[in-house]
Amino acid sequence: MHAQINEKPLDKIQDSVFKFVDSLKTVIISSLNSKGQCVSSYAPFVREGDEIYLCLSSIAEHYSSLKASPNKASLLFLEDESTAKTILARVRLSIKCEVDFIKDEAKRDEYFDKLAAKNPNESAFVYIKNMKDFYVVKASLKQGRFVRGFGAAYDTLGLKVIKGLQEMYPHESR
Repeated sequence: MHAQINEKPLDKIQDSVFKFVDSLKTVIISSLNSKGQCVSSYAPFVREGDEIYLCLSSIAEHYSSLKASPNKASLLFLEDESTAKTILARVRLSIKCEVDFIKDEAKRDEYFDKLAAKNPNESAFVYIKNMKDFYVVKASLKQGRFVRGFGAAYDTLGLKVIKGLQEMYPHESR
């Protein structure tokens, strides 16, 4: 049994989830390759609601692993070390997802334009939009965990905060 958290603080936490994700330009991707080994990399992204749109090259190792196992992937949104209060408790959201490769050319172009708008100093999006080996991949978010620091962990469903874990898993001293 866990203590109920009143709505006001959860609303504040919910807002911080969106602000945190939207403050980042890239996300770490973890997937399972054909040999059953974990593969990690990163990709630029844009968020729309509870979906993340990634830019991937077919040359990247995680491209083939996501193609082979679209329901065995995870994303990690991670605070930069240089801005963290402590490297032991960086703000982060780790979340399971299922991916789908955007096949519609107009949709693909739309998301490349959104990536370029989000990253105005990154001229490469204009060029890779016209390359055949770059894809837009939609990640539909599932269960996750948002951590704001020591003793500040929350379960999520997509990007929606569903409960705090402080009462269930308190830190204990030796």
